Amino acid sequence: WNSRPAFADAERHFAALVNNCLHHTPRQENGLASWTPAVDVSEDAEAFIFTVELPGVRPNDVAIEMKDNTLTVKGERQSVKAKDGVRIHHRERPHGRFARTFRLHKPVDAEKVSAIYRDGLLEVSVPLRSEAKPRKIPVLGS
Repeated sequence: WNSRPAFADAERHFAALVNNCLHHTPRQENGLASWTPAVDVSEDAEAFIFTVELPGVRPNDVAIEMKDNTLTVKGERQSVKAKDGVRIHHRERPHGRFARTFRLHKPVDAEKVSAIYRDGLLEVSVPLRSEAKPRKIPVLGS
């Protein structure tokens, strides 16, 4: 028995599975294309920071909502139309509507949420409420 063909076949199947999982292919929802932008979430002593990849999305096409300790970022990337006389052979950059929702596990100050869009990245800062921030407790001695 030669194991090489079996391993080669398994490797091809695994590569196809990984390729399908990693590529951001547009989905159809109610007849409209949709996609999921990549998001990094971090936290420091003051706030949660969400960095959303939105190249090609205009800032006025993005809506940010904070409600019940849940952050929602949604919007739409417009489809780029081909110029006259140009035929598109392949397209990988998704377009259409997107939405990302994050339930936060610490109390936040919804009134002080801020957002900055720069170089295709949207950074949303969600400040923690004072009771959620760490604080140093002095130890008193006798």
